[in-house]
Amino acid sequence: MAAGDSLSLQVLEWTSPGQTVEDCLMKGKTKTECRNYIRVLVRQSNGRCLVCGTHAFSPKCREYAYSHDD
Repeated sequence: MAAGDSLSLQVLEWTSPGQTVEDCLMKGKTKTECRNYIRVLVRQSNGRCLVCGTHAFSPKCREYAYSHDD
């Protein structure tokens, strides 16, 4: 980033539901392993962002809209 550039951040919390975590723990995984770790983050040209996470060993993906304020 150059001086004068601005960066706008948005924080989204994406946790796994309790039952999904419980199922993960029942499979012998640790609490740390049963968290949701983001593995894919792709900014697409259509104004969407694809996000995929481990979701307590039950992988899920979501799409979010973003603005083209670049």
